[in-house]
Amino acid sequence: MNEPQAVSDIDSDYLSYIARKALVDDSVKVTEFGVIEDPFEFPRFGEKEFYELPFSYESEAGEGRASIILRVLPKMDAVLMLTGDTEHRELKAFEMGLFEMVPKTFSVPYVHVINRPERDQYWAFLRDVRPQMEALGMHTKVPDETVRTILSHLAAFHAR
Repeated sequence: MNEPQAVSDIDSDYLSYIARKALVDDSVKVTEFGVIEDPFEFPRFGEKEFYELPFSYESEAGEGRASIILRVLPKMDAVLMLTGDTEHRELKAFEMGLFEMVPKTFSVPYVHVINRPERDQYWAFLRDVRPQMEALGMHTKVPDETVRTILSHLAAFHAR
């Protein structure tokens, strides 16, 4: 499977590969998809980019619609420096299988990562968990003070 090097390189075949992982169904074939840049209404900390990839698919179980979130991280930005994560540790944790050790009680949205430092490419494909968050009432903007507290705790976690 050839990895895309730009968002515009993503095609139905590659997205089918990602969708099979997300939907845990080897028969999934993406029939149509879109790319929505910056689908979220929240403040941006750092230089990350977000894309929603809504798609239609066919599978042995029938047809359906779903969505994947693509998070494109920079090689380095202020948030990465402030948290002390200069190596994209969460992408490495996914690649090494660390998230598979998390109890099933917790839903880890990671589906696939592209971690290619040689071409400054750091991508995370995530399940779109907005419907579940909305069902739990967790769909409002997080206050800036709460975000600062979270970033402060992340910085402490990554401190050496």
